[in-house]
Amino acid sequence: PKSTIQYSDGSIYEGQAKKKYKEGPGKLIFPDGSSLEGSFREDSLQGLGIYRFPDGSSLHSFYKNGLLDGLSREFNPEGHLQFEGRYRKSRRCGNWTLHHRGGGKTVGPLNSRGKIEGDNVLFYYPDDTFLQGEWVNGKMFDARYSLETEDDKEFLGYRKDVSTDKKISKNPLRPDPYEARCVEMKPSTNVLAGEGLFAKIDLPADRVVSFYNGVRLPHQLVDSRDWKKNDYSISLDDETVIDLLPPYTSVRYYRATLGHKCNHSFENQNAKYDTYDHPRFGLIKCIRTLKEVKAGEELWVDYDYNEITASGDLNAPEWFLTERTKYFETV
Repeated sequence: PKSTIQYSDGSIYEGQAKKKYKEGPGKLIFPDGSSLEGSFREDSLQGLGIYRFPDGSSLHSFYKNGLLDGLSREFNPEGHLQFEGRYRKSRRCGNWTLHHRGGGKTVGPLNSRGKIEGDNVLFYYPDDTFLQGEWVNGKMFDARYSLETEDDKEFLGYRKDVSTDKKISKNPLRPDPYEARCVEMKPSTNVLAGEGLFAKIDLPADRVVSFYNGVRLPHQLVDSRDWKKNDYSISLDDETVIDLLPPYTSVRYYRATLGHKCNHSFENQNAKYDTYDHPRFGLIKCIRTLKEVKAGEELWVDYDYNEITASGDLNAPEWFLTERTKYFETV
């Protein structure tokens, strides 16, 4: 029969019970608002159980005699898979997979802090090519690309290299190897735009193909500047702007990523900006295709200036406002 059992620690059990023991489908609700739901036998959880955290994230795992035992998957509050691996008697064992925002994943063993660590860890790009090497406490320390070329061999291995407000990269001339396979910079087909970003190979729809790294500046600083200084600034989140300033707008001085070379178009958009958790650059922006893009085609995004001033005008650079007016006059 269905019962409610209250425990001295403030937990409550709701579900089937037998002689005040959990027996059958039920849910344990804890004082902090978290819960554990599954099927109980002789007061212990058996089989698949779902632990829901107060923030909405969840852990979907197999249990044996009340202990985590078998495949386990962790989901964020939005329901996206973040972490998966196996438990043995409530201890993590073997390799675990960390799913990164934007589409990549890191595979390797965990240290005592629950961070991926080892000398044979792999980070998979969206096309399943990978970086392989040493990770320390969850950070890439020394890795090589699976399709390493002669040009790659002149450099040391890839490692974590997150920008600051003053330094864009410790190795600004070393391209990301996956991006270098997907895209290249050439003169834009729009002669007024200067340089543009082009597909080197056929690119499938909904694929991250380029990365947008830069120094990290506060919104307040960037918003106070003239538009002429914000040609390469892009919002990362509510607090941070990714930005490139001379001389790093030129590939002579910076070519670790090329996303800032992608031009705007109102009518020819075949890609969009997205967010990517990169093993080298950390959380940055990226370029994701909206549809199939053939080798040799230029990539176009919508710069999406959408801030309205107090006077009701669109806050955008003059060239954008001019092009916007021309576009809407023709549609």
